[in-house]
Amino acid sequence: MKLGMMCTIGPRRFIPFLQAFRERHPKVRLVVQDGSNTMLQERLVQGELDVAVYGQPEEIDERFHARRLYDERFVIGFGPGHCFDKLNAVKVRDLHDQPYVNRLQCEFLGHAGRIFREHGGKPRIVFRSDRDDWVQSMAMAGLGFTFIPEFAVTLPGLRVRPLIEPDIVRSIQVVTVRGRPHVPAVGAFVREILAFAWMNAGT
Repeated sequence: MKLGMMCTIGPRRFIPFLQAFRERHPKVRLVVQDGSNTMLQERLVQGELDVAVYGQPEEIDERFHARRLYDERFVIGFGPGHCFDKLNAVKVRDLHDQPYVNRLQCEFLGHAGRIFREHGGKPRIVFRSDRDDWVQSMAMAGLGFTFIPEFAVTLPGLRVRPLIEPDIVRSIQVVTVRGRPHVPAVGAFVREILAFAWMNAGT
């Protein structure tokens, strides 16, 4: 079975589910492929993926059957000694003119940019990368802050604060193509992923 996983979804929350699925369905061979939300949609339509897990600011279109798994807030990540280290939470307006390490693969890039501007928090982009490991490492080194989903933080020692006023939250969903017949493994996967205790995973 081919599973498409949005590249901005961190492994911390998903590994417990994959472990549980393998224990219950040891004969299913699972191939995980990553990509952006738009790339995963195209692969689903072309039949290159059986099921995908992703989120996006806009509604998922009617070609697909999407069911919510959990919500994930965006946070601000930065290195030791950053001015945000003294704060319990970072307001969007606090981002104004701050050096910003931009995640090019972020599906919320345009959506968040509009929110930043509307709330007086336009930062200065100093680096851009499509690799989250590079982005987190640059933020850790003090080159700027990064805007990242809370469960995508993987670098030990990276400081993290909630982003507030306003909060920015994404819904992660499991997606299949409407009306397409599926092998039994896909049905089992969807049932298991919907029944999984996501509130307790990766915490």
